[in-house]
Amino acid sequence: MLAVALAGCIAFLSSCEEYLDKSPDAGMSEKELFKNFKNFQGYIEGMYTHMTSPWNGNSIGVVSDEAYMVFNDPPISRFHNGDYWSWNYDIGRNMFGILRSKNPGNLLNPNAAAENRGIWYSSWYCIYLANKGLANLDKMYGTDEEKKVIRGQLLFFRGYCHFNLMQYWGGMPYIDQFYEASKPVVYLPRLSFQECADKVETDLREAAELLPLDWDEEPYGEYTIGDNDRRLTKFSALSVLGKCLLYAGSPLMNYQSTGDKSFNTEYCKRAAAVLKEVIDLAKSTGKKSLQPWSKIDRMFFTYDRTSADTQEALLIPIAGNTPAIQIRGLMYCLFAPKNDMTGSYGCQYYINLNYEFSKNFGMANGLPITEPDSGYDENDPWSHRDPRFDKWVCKDNDKITETPPKNPIDQYAQFYTGGRHRGSGNNEVYTGIGTKKFWDTKCNAKDTPLIINTTNTYLLNPPLIRLADVYLMYAEAVSWGYGSPMSTIPSDPNPLTAVDAVNVVRARAGAPDGGVTGGMPPLDARYHNDQNKFFELLIQERAMELLFESQRFCDLRRWLRNSDPRYKAITGVNFDRDPETGKPINIEEFLIKNRVVDDRHNWLPLPADQVALYEGFYQNPGW
Repeated sequence: MLAVALAGCIAFLSSCEEYLDKSPDAGMSEKELFKNFKNFQGYIEGMYTHMTSPWNGNSIGVVSDEAYMVFNDPPISRFHNGDYWSWNYDIGRNMFGILRSKNPGNLLNPNAAAENRGIWYSSWYCIYLANKGLANLDKMYGTDEEKKVIRGQLLFFRGYCHFNLMQYWGGMPYIDQFYEASKPVVYLPRLSFQECADKVETDLREAAELLPLDWDEEPYGEYTIGDNDRRLTKFSALSVLGKCLLYAGSPLMNYQSTGDKSFNTEYCKRAAAVLKEVIDLAKSTGKKSLQPWSKIDRMFFTYDRTSADTQEALLIPIAGNTPAIQIRGLMYCLFAPKNDMTGSYGCQYYINLNYEFSKNFGMANGLPITEPDSGYDENDPWSHRDPRFDKWVCKDNDKITETPPKNPIDQYAQFYTGGRHRGSGNNEVYTGIGTKKFWDTKCNAKDTPLIINTTNTYLLNPPLIRLADVYLMYAEAVSWGYGSPMSTIPSDPNPLTAVDAVNVVRARAGAPDGGVTGGMPPLDARYHNDQNKFFELLIQERAMELLFESQRFCDLRRWLRNSDPRYKAITGVNFDRDPETGKPINIEEFLIKNRVVDDRHNWLPLPADQVALYEGFYQNPGW
């Protein structure tokens, strides 16, 4: 729905009663709702549930070249077929729209499941709520610090939700005031991406000045002491701002705004400055740091009734949780149905890793597999690879349970041709390769007895932005902004080159003794002085580090590479298992399909009924 149409929406009252003087279900007037910090913060609690996650509900955040599904209905398959309209009609719980063809009443119902809210509806509605809150802020009685943090959160949500829309649909009307339902409708034109980014910058920069580093250290944080690690902070505002400015400087967004398909150096410089601010703030305060390699799983998932670690997370979706179908899609085929490890339940599909995409993972010596001296062996493709490959890619003969299941052969993956877990069924491995980023060998009902059907205690809630991503975005921004992988920000008292930033992330991969250094070797000197060569490697670094974290779809589009032939192929691999060594032999890669994608797929189509509302809200090219 258009933001201008949201003026008629009713006020959203949060169900978070710990902050409210009385239950919203009892009926609260606006005078009561905005009268003090506790009530106003209760209003804002409801806005947190609109910070949508790609893994909310049954959504799938891997709709580019990372994954493949035999099942031909979920967003992955439809997007591979070029059906980007599918976000706009009923195909199941889609991250972009969530059953748009049905009544979107969940947005207005505080008792509705928050994880079933998609980006389009939730973002516009949250913008409406932010503007309404800002319009009523003068009614609040409280301390200056309480008023600051309320305003900071409202400005964050307004800026963030506009950016969330812009990532997928391009420049939007920027709604920065509250429109009364009783007043005439104001029709605002679409702005270019860069014009929107400038307005996002204004909101998020002020939000960063108003938000705290740590809620537990503030008087207003005492109401929920010890339970504040997912609330918005300076890190949240600055990291989103840096990402927004980098996007504004990327080829797609620069082309939409100026007609130039190259990187915009000025926006890249602005992005680099903000992202470096996040890095320096993390170091100087000690509030954020890279998660140790030995504990990195806990940043993504837990299965012991505890929340995921937030040491590296800069922006975390509050409403993230995983229904049974999600974890089944990630690991179901690894267990025989109705065995003693998973219980009895059905599954419609398995999320395969695209074998072609897996080639982004380099070698343990730090070189891409395409380098002649990398040591990569096509006849032994899974040996001596980057530690992230070993940890996050599920391969034939990998151990998949700690305790042997009822049928002992299910303890180890059989992905070879004709193997127990291999096949063309919806819940079998078709590509010959899978992922284990979001589960481990204890994620089953026998090794972790509290798990029933892998859902009762399992929580999948990856952060929307984490510190490693900031380092990689900084590397991209500073290198394109200043022209070289060895560039730094002029006059920076703590200079950091793009190469150095990438090395920080690489050093954590495989780091020993629970640390974040001593893992992958630094970048080879051949990547230090050639910007284009460095960028190609950076693309692979993002593919490895951010696997299945819903970054790839936006990355390929913003780089104008979504329709590049190098990223179209979805492939699998057939092979036999050597009975003596257990390694693959007779390896043969096969093409499953080429993704259907052209220039129009750089943006999602806007809803046809809403484009027709007025001339200034025009459709994206090609749709």
